[in-house]
Formats: sequence, structure tokens, C-alpha cells
Amino acid sequence: YGQRRKTGNVNFKIDAPQLNLIASCTPGYLAGTMPEGAWDMGFLSRTLLIFSNESVKRSLFTEVPLQKKLMADLEHDLQIIFNLYGKITFTEEAATMIDRWQMAGGPPVPDHPKLANYNTRRTAHLIKIAMVCCAATGDNLIVSAQHVDAALTYLLEAEQLMPDIFKAMAIGGDAKAMKECWHFVYGIFMKENKPIIEARIIDFLRERVPVQ
Repeated sequence: YGQRRKTGNVNFKIDAPQLNLIASCTPGYLAGTMPEGAWDMGFLSRTLLIFSNESVKRSLFTEVPLQKKLMADLEHDLQIIFNLYGKITFTEEAATMIDRWQMAGGPPVPDHPKLANYNTRRTAHLIKIAMVCCAATGDNLIVSAQHVDAALTYLLEAEQLMPDIFKAMAIGGDAKAMKECWHFVYGIFMKENKPIIEARIIDFLRERVPVQ
């Protein structure tokens, strides 16, 4: 990457630049800010989407002890990982596993239409995750079959839940109004046990959906 300016003596040059980003948001935020066409472009095809709708409940009054040794070990490992640099190589067995998986079409392949462009880069994602697994277990910069096997497990686990992101993104606009309307009608029917007049439904919806 290079950038040159006539003023200020600016002349930047970065060989083989790479950008890594970890970010989080709700599916609703993603739906509101990401244009529909973005799913057919390069940025999201290079993005691993991790989804979870798990709700973790913790006691408000139980004091969790600080694990000082664990924190120290993590800090130590991160310092070593931070200082790793150089070429990463693959053992013959690891390279064969990746090549065989790619040539077979990368089964199982996500079938959601919005992941069509993502599917073209799954091998690259697998290799990058294998490199992360390598850095997490040692500093010799050699990806083994064990790293590839772990990376494939992580990748397929993430991909299994990816389609749920789009289901969660759809909870808005008309879909949200439909669910609220169903809840409204169901509540009235359970109380009155008789058909609901159409005018009551229209009156409920007119404050929640556009006139068209």
C-alpha cells in the first residue's frame, strides 16, 4: 500500500499490508446499516460471521474470584504471539488435508443465498484459522494436521449457525409488526374466545406499519 502527497513530504509505503478486525453488533444493527448489495461484495465474503443467541444467566450476588494465574498465563502467551513473525509453513499431511477438502468442494457447503460469495473464500478462511491454531499452540510457525483438523471444526461450527443471523436480521419492519399483531390477536381471543372484528386489527396495525 502506498500513499504520496506533494505537500508535507508524505510518502508512505507498506509492503504486503494486512488488516484484521474483530467487531461485534446485534443482527438488528447489521440489518439497519448493511446495504442488501453488500452481501455480494468482497468485504463480507472475507468476513467470518459468528452468531449466538445463547442467554447466559449469572447470579447477581455470587462473587467470582479473580483468576490471577490464568490472567498472567494469558498475558504471557499473548506477548509471545505478538512477537511471532515470519513465514508459516505447512506439513505435507496438513497441506494434503486442506487440498483434499478444497477439491471435494469444501463439504458441507452453506446453502444460504447470501453466503454465495462467502463460499468462494472458505478455503482461505480455513487456512487462516489453522494459522491461528498454530500460533495458539506453539511458536514454531508450522501448521500441522492437528491444527487443520481443529480449524475445520471451528469453521463448520460457525457456518452451522450463520443462516440464523439472517433470521434474526428479519425481526424488524413488517416481520416485527406481524409478530406483534399475532400476539395482539391471540391475547384477545384467549380472553374473549370469539372471532376478532377486522377493525380492531386494522386499528392496531395502523400505528405500526406504513399506510401502503
